[in-house]
Amino acid sequence: MVYDEMQHDFYVRHGGKANLVRHNGKPVLAPTQLSHGDILDIGATKLMFVPLCSETFNWSDSDLA
Repeated sequence: MVYDEMQHDFYVRHGGKANLVRHNGKPVLAPTQLSHGDILDIGATKLMFVPLCSETFNWSDSDLA
Protein backbone atom coordinates (compact mmCIF):
# COMPACT_ATOMS: atom_id res chain seq x y z
CA MET A 1 0.00 0.00 0.00
CA VAL A 2 1.20 3.50 -0.82
CA TYR A 3 0.12 6.85 0.67
CA ASP A 4 0.43 10.02 -1.42
CA GLU A 5 1.02 12.75 1.21
CA MET A 6 0.41 15.60 -1.24
CA GLN A 7 -2.95 14.33 -2.54
CA HIS A 8 -3.94 12.46 0.67
CA ASP A 9 -4.77 9.35 -1.37
CA PHE A 10 -4.02 5.67 -0.74
CA TYR A 11 -3.18 3.14 -3.47
CA VAL A 12 -2.77 -0.61 -3.58
CA ARG A 13 -0.70 -2.44 -6.16
CA HIS A 14 0.13 -6.03 -6.95
CA GLY A 15 3.26 -7.06 -5.11
CA GLY A 16 4.41 -9.52 -7.76
CA LYS A 17 4.09 -12.47 -5.38
CA ALA A 18 2.17 -15.69 -5.90
CA ASN A 19 -1.02 -14.45 -4.21
CA LEU A 20 -3.29 -12.36 -6.39
CA VAL A 21 -4.49 -9.13 -4.75
CA ARG A 22 -8.17 -8.31 -5.32
CA HIS A 23 -9.79 -4.91 -4.76
CA ASN A 24 -13.55 -5.20 -4.23
CA GLY A 25 -13.44 -8.57 -6.01
CA LYS A 26 -11.43 -7.44 -9.04
CA PRO A 27 -7.74 -8.30 -9.60
CA VAL A 28 -5.25 -5.48 -8.99
CA LEU A 29 -3.08 -5.36 -12.11
CA ALA A 30 -2.06 -1.67 -11.87
CA PRO A 31 -1.92 0.82 -8.95
CA THR A 32 -5.51 1.31 -7.77
CA GLN A 33 -6.83 4.10 -5.54
CA LEU A 34 -8.48 2.98 -2.29
CA SER A 35 -11.56 4.42 -0.59
CA HIS A 36 -12.88 3.94 2.94
CA GLY A 37 -14.58 0.55 3.27
CA ASP A 38 -12.95 -1.07 0.22
CA ILE A 39 -12.28 -4.79 0.58
CA LEU A 40 -8.86 -6.25 -0.23
CA ASP A 41 -8.36 -9.98 -0.70
CA ILE A 42 -4.77 -11.23 -0.50
CA GLY A 43 -4.72 -14.99 -0.79
CA ALA A 44 -6.98 -16.30 1.98
CA THR A 45 -6.84 -12.98 3.89
CA LYS A 46 -9.68 -10.46 3.59
CA LEU A 47 -9.13 -6.87 4.81
CA MET A 48 -11.34 -3.77 4.98
CA PHE A 49 -9.53 -0.51 4.23
CA VAL A 50 -10.00 2.15 6.94
CA PRO A 51 -7.74 5.18 6.30
CA LEU A 52 -6.09 6.85 9.28
CA CYS A 53 -4.97 9.90 7.27
CA SER A 54 -7.08 12.29 5.20
CA GLU A 55 -7.31 15.87 3.98
CA THR A 56 -8.33 16.88 7.51
CA PHE A 57 -5.75 14.86 9.46
CA ASN A 58 -2.21 13.73 8.70
CA TRP A 59 -0.02 11.94 11.26
CA SER A 60 3.09 13.84 10.15
CA ASP A 61 1.36 17.13 11.09
CA SER A 62 0.15 15.83 14.45
CA ASP A 63 1.68 16.19 17.91
CA LEU A 64 0.89 12.46 18.27
CA ALA A 65 3.47 11.39 15.65
